[in-house]
Amino acid sequence: MTATHGYRQVAPKADDHALQPPLPLLSFTSGYVLRSLDQFPKQSGKVPWKLRQNYLVDLLNLRLRPIDDGTLVFY
Repeated sequence: MTATHGYRQVAPKADDHALQPPLPLLSFTSGYVLRSLDQFPKQSGKVPWKLRQNYLVDLLNLRLRPIDDGTLVFY
């Protein structure tokens, strides 16, 4: 999906089953992180709603996988 399609916005859509059960965004054990976890967004155990925190995996996914993976809505 490039600018040639005329889209100006994109937003993720998730069904309730994809985000159940919601998991904390970060797996850090530092006190300041644990005290503020309720203020962070949540993640799921399923791709694409799982944060891997792995630069190489994210880079490969962004370079090799299509942008329109069925979980994005283009406007």
